[in-house]
Amino acid sequence: MSKKKKAFLIFIVLVIILVCIFLGLKAREKNKIVITQIAGEGSGYILTTIDNNIVIIDGGNSDNAERLKEIISKHDNLVTAWIITSPEEEKMGAFAEIIKENNSNIRINNILHNLSLADEDYDILNIEDNKIAKIKDDINSLLLSNYRDSLVEMGKRSVYQFDNFYITPLEIANWESSNIEDKRTILKIDNTFKNILLLNDINEENSNNFIENNKDMFDCEAVMFYGNESSELKIMQYIKPKIIFTSNKQNYENSKFDIITKEDGEITKEVW
Repeated sequence: MSKKKKAFLIFIVLVIILVCIFLGLKAREKNKIVITQIAGEGSGYILTTIDNNIVIIDGGNSDNAERLKEIISKHDNLVTAWIITSPEEEKMGAFAEIIKENNSNIRINNILHNLSLADEDYDILNIEDNKIAKIKDDINSLLLSNYRDSLVEMGKRSVYQFDNFYITPLEIANWESSNIEDKRTILKIDNTFKNILLLNDINEENSNNFIENNKDMFDCEAVMFYGNESSELKIMQYIKPKIIFTSNKQNYENSKFDIITKEDGEITKEVW
């Protein structure tokens, strides 16, 4: 083969490589993970998808309902998926308030939930009767609502796709426990490029189980914590994300992490 042909082939290969790199970077830029931490009482996050749709995780208590409706209205009153990680008021209160409105224009295409409680599950809960009554009322409202056909009970390590997001429940609630905090779901969220984790106020036993069983999840860009300071610090020995959503900002005063707390209010972050 002549030198000219070799040079031409090398040139073509380099052009192909550069085009692939360009297209990959362009896809990655478009495919960012965008997280909005919801202001107000309770816990909640919104993921904006590649198609500018939204996935809501929990949403906080009933006081957050009006703010959530405002956000949803900016997305054509459409929620691609609403994920409820626990039956507590601070997780599903706003969601329950919205689905009780029969005249609402809001559409929810998919509801992933962790709400399948039997009567004996309520009997062992170490919480006040009025809170149990509220949980039962909220769940019944969902089961009797127009959204009942959209319900999917989360399965451990099952993968659910919503636009460019893949949602994987890593640990499912421990219904044998009397603590409502143990009845929350841990989620892995990824978009093929990067992972983020939502860690739900897990106790020491659950944090040990998470560390032991989920080592393949430790490479992630962001972690969203719901409380429990000691377990959070223990897990952070293994996970080194760039962004941490936490209620314990003082624990990271001298760290290089980008720290976001509820005190920051409603905030939107782009995550690679």
